[in-house]
Amino acid sequence: MAMRWTLAIASLALLACATASFEGTPIAEWAGAYGNEAPIVREAVPNDSRKLAIPTFYGVVENVLEIRPTGPTRARVDIRLYYPRGHQCGVTADADLKDGKLVLDANSEDGPCQLFVTREKNRDGQDVLAIWENREVSKACYIYCGANARLSASIPVASRHAAPKTPVTQLDE
Repeated sequence: MAMRWTLAIASLALLACATASFEGTPIAEWAGAYGNEAPIVREAVPNDSRKLAIPTFYGVVENVLEIRPTGPTRARVDIRLYYPRGHQCGVTADADLKDGKLVLDANSEDGPCQLFVTREKNRDGQDVLAIWENREVSKACYIYCGANARLSASIPVASRHAAPKTPVTQLDE
């Protein structure tokens, strides 16, 4: 019993030191959990070119992004996108901060998959984290998504909060 408490206290101390050591580094500005819900709206292309396209509502996608620093310019990134009717995308990979964006290499035996997380302003002027696939490099990002889901999202920076602690993430840190 005493051994478990000693290990738990040592783990907490290590975690506190690891988290504190990245304060003031570029990756600390990205750290946290982000999330939102966004409507899925697509415009149906009319058969007659004189008619206007009709926007159609297909439901809501729930976007979740967690960024946990593991070094001064490195982080563990978890992307989960939940679409209607059980379709989803899920990627967890290490990312490097390069040229102002997080670059995830989620390569598999099916081929390369490179994702970017960038800070941008959306058309409403709101600061967002945009998740998108590098199509020049990626050949196998499709393996991370269900049939009717796609690996792209725009999540408001204002939704940032502390990343939740779970037994699995504590082991990763």
